[in-house]
Amino acid sequence: MYEKVQSLSLQSRALLPVRWMPAESILYGKFTTESDVHSYGVLLWELFSFGLQPYYGYSSAEVVEMVRRRQLLPRPDDAPVAVYQLMLDCWQQTPGRRPTFEQILARLSEWRRAGAVGGARSLAAAAEVGRSLEFATRYFAAEVCVRIFLLLVFLKTELTDPFERQIRPEEAWVYSYPQMDSYVPGSALWFLVVSVPVATIGALFLINRDWIDLREAGLCSSLALLLTGIVTNCIKLARVDLPCTGSAMLVSEGRKSFPSGHASLAACLAVFTCLYLSGKLGTFTERGRRQSHKLLVLFPLLVAALIAASRTCDYHHHWQDVVVGGALGVAIGWICYRHFYPAVTEAGADRPHCVAGVDDTPLLPQHVPTSSAAAAAASESDVKWM
Repeated sequence: MYEKVQSLSLQSRALLPVRWMPAESILYGKFTTESDVHSYGVLLWELFSFGLQPYYGYSSAEVVEMVRRRQLLPRPDDAPVAVYQLMLDCWQQTPGRRPTFEQILARLSEWRRAGAVGGARSLAAAAEVGRSLEFATRYFAAEVCVRIFLLLVFLKTELTDPFERQIRPEEAWVYSYPQMDSYVPGSALWFLVVSVPVATIGALFLINRDWIDLREAGLCSSLALLLTGIVTNCIKLARVDLPCTGSAMLVSEGRKSFPSGHASLAACLAVFTCLYLSGKLGTFTERGRRQSHKLLVLFPLLVAALIAASRTCDYHHHWQDVVVGGALGVAIGWICYRHFYPAVTEAGADRPHCVAGVDDTPLLPQHVPTSSAAAAAASESDVKWM
């Protein structure tokens, strides 16, 4: 086993087992424990392919190009989805995202105890869990339709006039505050609600190139924000009747003050961003311990708290409005995140619940040699790289 920081420089065109090597080993000559994990994933593929040569039918030069473009080996017919997921984890492009051998051993031991690997029954169950491309397309289309429906419901509740509840004269002092401009205008809040998830998810996609995580994170954040807006607006509709003058929009907005929409949306956005980044960085897992800089993922919570507090400073809300709105946003944000992602303390916190890679990962295109002689020649030439 190589040391974690060990790096070898390729001084000559040595013969190398490129079919088992990750991109950083082929291109830059880096051989580490993480590159060994990648090779172990290829070994697993060989075992479940009954000894089939990885990238069979391709020359070594073609294999190098395929590894560089991340054309992954397809799932063997007899490999359960859970085992293929382990292979994909071993083949992560970023070395730090690959599991350690201790984590691999723990996962295999858990499968052995649970009987999740081997046997016709487990294979059938794994096949049932795996999603085909057609199912994944239907799943995504259905999720998009749900969010379009939720958006229409949100707009309806946002534009509906509130129910006017009568108040006693002695209660009027509770609502008698001067009108002031918002420290955080609604336009600024909506800019944060839209831009922060897009920037966060987009930046991580550009780093990891993970299409499945891009899809799941987008679905998760949109569901959380829409549900928070709908629940907040529904509660807002029951409000007090006050003798108010001025713009009809301002009057309606003033009557719909409980709970605070700023507090609920900001809290929901902060919780999602914090949990999402924590899972990606492993802040609360073994690999994130004693790395204080990773605690900066908590910064969105501070921003959300300041936005909520500003609503009491500009006399737009009572503290009860802010507290209830913040609690509402935190609860919905956490529920939606856990609906799509595991707990941030788990080893696989950076991966969504869905079977990643089975339905969307670009797989190695099947290649059949034109003749048996060509296959024999390819096999003979590949032996030199062993």
